[in-house]
Amino acid sequence: MSATRCRYEQDVLAALRQGSWQESLRAHAVACPLCAEVAFVGGLLLDEARAAEAEAPLPDPGRIWLAARVRARRLRVSRATRPIAVAQWVAAACAVAVTAVCLTRLEPHLGRWLAAVRPPAPGLLSGLAFFQGVLLLAASAGFVVLAGYALFSSWRES
Repeated sequence: MSATRCRYEQDVLAALRQGSWQESLRAHAVACPLCAEVAFVGGLLLDEARAAEAEAPLPDPGRIWLAARVRARRLRVSRATRPIAVAQWVAAACAVAVTAVCLTRLEPHLGRWLAAVRPPAPGLLSGLAFFQGVLLLAASAGFVVLAGYALFSSWRES
């Protein structure tokens, strides 16, 4: 493009955009090399813009706005609940640590408790000891299952 400018250049661009040419402006665009170049390149660009618009129409602005609002809300909720998620992870780690400590501290007694879980001998006292042993094992198993579920649910939500 040359460094000189034509005073009709903007009029040629406006006529291209509107699609309405005056005969005098069309005659000038044919005669002036600068305006002819502007008309040629501008026409090509407008054709490409129309073709691109026809191929991929823009989505509905209301839908874009709604999606942006939903995304912003999710981001705010995520930021607000991050300390809760961290606290859940810490609580799960503490539960694992407490379970490990309890199991190591109670390991010497497990043999005695398992020995208590045998078919009761005739008599009331041996029946109660058997019942206590079964109850203790059931409570321990329940604690392990609940701790596992708490860990699973906290990891799934994070």
